[in-house]
Amino acid sequence: YGYGGVVGGSDCLGMQWTSDSSIGCAMGKGMGVAHSVQLSNAWNAIVTGSNGIEYSYDSPQIYDARPSTIPTSGGVTVTVRGENFGAFDSFIRPNTREPP
Repeated sequence: YGYGGVVGGSDCLGMQWTSDSSIGCAMGKGMGVAHSVQLSNAWNAIVTGSNGIEYSYDSPQIYDARPSTIPTSGGVTVTVRGENFGAFDSFIRPNTREPP
């Protein structure tokens, strides 16, 4: 038999049927709140809506920002440390220069 799940438009990974009232799956990377949950099964072509159940990822958390003071003229890089800033393996840092 086939079954599947979608949360917020992304497929559930490694879906496992555990009983007639429970299915488990691993969520992929993502961000945001209030994603809908949908399940489907192939043996009777049913697609089940979420019944108002929604899934959300953790909100961003900021722990520190350095330096804590900067001149009013700006031009200083501030490093913000925390977690849950996004669903990326790595960041591309743009090479920017301030105008003379």
